[in-house]
Amino acid sequence: MNYFPPEQSLSLQDEANGPVRLLKRAVTKNSPSDYRKALDDFNALIRKSLSDGTISNVLDGMHALPLSLVKRILAQVYSRTVSPKAHLLRRVKDKGQTYGELLPTFVHTVFQQTHLNSKSVFVDLGSGVGNVVLQAALQTGAESWGIEIMQNPCEFANAQAEELKARARLWGLSMGPVNLLTGDFLESPEIDRILQLADVILVNNKVFPQHLNVHLLDKFLDLKEGAKVVSLESFTPGSRQGARNEQNPSSLFSEEKHESGTYSVSWAGESVDYYIATKDSTRLLKRQKGLPLR
Repeated sequence: MNYFPPEQSLSLQDEANGPVRLLKRAVTKNSPSDYRKALDDFNALIRKSLSDGTISNVLDGMHALPLSLVKRILAQVYSRTVSPKAHLLRRVKDKGQTYGELLPTFVHTVFQQTHLNSKSVFVDLGSGVGNVVLQAALQTGAESWGIEIMQNPCEFANAQAEELKARARLWGLSMGPVNLLTGDFLESPEIDRILQLADVILVNNKVFPQHLNVHLLDKFLDLKEGAKVVSLESFTPGSRQGARNEQNPSSLFSEEKHESGTYSVSWAGESVDYYIATKDSTRLLKRQKGLPLR
């Protein structure tokens, strides 16, 4: 339905006479002939819409996949690869490895706010089962990277990536490159290299110990100008005691606080705060000259 013009799509989803309703009605009536007719009629509409350019025109007008389609595809992938073994994700060594997922609608909002697109490089530090990395590649076409230290989520992430690539081919969709690494993001030369190219970096640091956030800040000093860091806890609450001025995150980043809205994360139904920090070296120059930061 996503490949038809809006008015036609609505009529196809009609609860009384839309093709899905007719197919369900035929199943309820146990009528193979009605089911075959409904299916044949819908297939004929697809063939006509392909030949007369209706579907092509809709696709040409798309600059991103509809969120409803993204959620549907991701849910199918997750249910076939992660859901049957999801209980294994609860096996963690310490609080810092507590597992949690950002949900697709929330992630969609973040992509819009950070202007992620097919020319962007996206990095998820602590990417878990790969949900956000895969959504970035599918929905925006961005070159998408993720790194995860825990073995079970890494295996699920790779399984999801293979399933998603197969489903994208089935839907006739092009994805951005997907790169999933296993390891510690503080010790990965590959991640160090990619961070210098990254446009958007996501880190779910809600339960990270303070020393881990401090080490991440050291890495973020080398981000390119304009790069955005999306986090669940602020990286710029103030200066670190004893840090050099150029390593003071409040001097190098401008930060905005946002609310996710309800049912945005897997571990809570209520809204959570999140932060978007933008690398802005002019703030350091203004600070050195005693000028206002805003």
